[in-house]
Amino acid sequence: MEDSSTQKTIQGIKWSYISTIATAVMQVGYTAVMSRLLNPADFGLVAMGGVVLRFGQYFAQMGMGSAVVQKKDLTQENISAAFTSSIFLGLIFSLLTIVLAPLGGYLFKNNDLIPVLRLMGLSFFISGFSLTSLALIRRSIEFKALAFSEIFAFGVGYLVIGIGSALSGQGVWSLVYASLSQSTILAGLTYLIRRHELKLSFHWADYKPLFSFGSKVSIISFLEFLGGSLDTFLIGRYFGNEKLGFYNRAQMLINLPLTYLITSFSRVLFPSLSQMQDDQ
Repeated sequence: MEDSSTQKTIQGIKWSYISTIATAVMQVGYTAVMSRLLNPADFGLVAMGGVVLRFGQYFAQMGMGSAVVQKKDLTQENISAAFTSSIFLGLIFSLLTIVLAPLGGYLFKNNDLIPVLRLMGLSFFISGFSLTSLALIRRSIEFKALAFSEIFAFGVGYLVIGIGSALSGQGVWSLVYASLSQSTILAGLTYLIRRHELKLSFHWADYKPLFSFGSKVSIISFLEFLGGSLDTFLIGRYFGNEKLGFYNRAQMLINLPLTYLITSFSRVLFPSLSQMQDDQ
């Protein structure tokens, strides 16, 4: 049993790195092409929107994905509760983004951000739909299927739709279309890989064990986000979206290798250790 679990973990890490390396190569190529087709200010606007979305993402998900992965005895009722929570919270935060987008424009002193942020807000609902299936895939350490899905979704979303939109003169919207289409394709593929009942649950007993763990994950991740996004906020607010665009692209290229190296390893290790959490 232990050898089987170890082998599964090793295979999971292998496929996680394959996905990461392939995505990183495509990301560098995509960035190089888009940098020639768009203005730095376009990247700056999307970077501003990204800060606002990440701010809400921790509360829109409430760590439910991590809770599904970690919970030792996961019931169908728990899965339904996770799906219900992620769908409704995703919808609520998408609507809140549409309504409160002018506040984001005020914080960054840039009204051009408002329409961009409203469209980007759809990602809350898309992520809400895919959260449960994605968590179930990670829980069962099916990273081979996930790797193919991530590579395909990135290729179509960013390289085809994103670059295609930029070539047709869509400007900053091409960056938004790329991100939303990638998320939508990945959401559909993850559900095909790990189907679950699209059943809603409104019983607190099904939510309680998930929120107990997930809320702690959400709070810790949010605190990390505050420290990691302060530079983006200050540059965007006081120096404008063009300067932020240069900074964001440079920072992404510098941090990409280390970030992907750590993330690829930890996202496999977490479900693997969760399966043996009682083995001291």
